[in-house]
Amino acid sequence: MKGPILLVDDEIAEVLGGILKDAGYSSINCTDGSHAIQQIQGGLEYKLAIVDVVLPDMDGEQVINASRKRHPEVPIVSVSGYKNKPAGSEHHFVKPFNFDEFFRIIDSYFKAQPSQ
Repeated sequence: MKGPILLVDDEIAEVLGGILKDAGYSSINCTDGSHAIQQIQGGLEYKLAIVDVVLPDMDGEQVINASRKRHPEVPIVSVSGYKNKPAGSEHHFVKPFNFDEFFRIIDSYFKAQPSQ
């Protein structure tokens, strides 16, 4: 399995986590920003973050900023129902998004990383 991917989304984390698993990726799923930031600050290691911009307890940009502070080298993909890409995100998908394009982008980040 490739990963892990930090997946932060209150609406589709479980479903998207399953889709990622079926595609050969492992994920750590968080359904709110507080849990994600707690994981990040607690030393969680991950290769990619997928972050919903609109979370129930905070703005997703706070999670992006926490990730950037702890792991500046880790790529971040944001998702949202809105078109605006938040600062700190390398790529942004508007929900609902095309999974072919989504996996093309996700795969490209893993291919760009050195193998361990």
